[in-house]
Amino acid sequence: MRTLLGLRSLADRFAGWPAVVACLALIIALSSIPNQIVGATSGPTSGDKLAHLAEYAGLAFLLTWALRRSGVRPALVAAVAALAGAAAFGIIDELYQRLIPGRDSSAEDFAADAAGAALGAAAAVALEAWTDRARGEAARE
Repeated sequence: MRTLLGLRSLADRFAGWPAVVACLALIIALSSIPNQIVGATSGPTSGDKLAHLAEYAGLAFLLTWALRRSGVRPALVAAVAALAGAAAFGIIDELYQRLIPGRDSSAEDFAADAAGAALGAAAAVALEAWTDRARGEAARE
């Protein structure tokens, strides 16, 4: 149902973006914390890499969702755009971390960012397909 001048539709299109902005702010806030724990970021299986993976999976998931709510079709286009956007932000974040005492920037960190972004975008598309299928089955019952 549309309201006066289609405002509800406009509000629906922008509904996903506050969560994206909050996620970006959280990543920057976490990246701004000086690292005082020696050796905490070493190794490809360290907690640091898992944190990068989780942060960027969440970001790409939210980006994919926001793009889909904004009208980007098909889902694959939204997922690829979200992956590219999250990966680009990962590069910016890694460069920013060079400015923070005790933090460093590495190719391994960016790889974890990009891998997380790929997982998050894929999860958003998979969840949408699953919910669409479930709605279709419920409508047939």
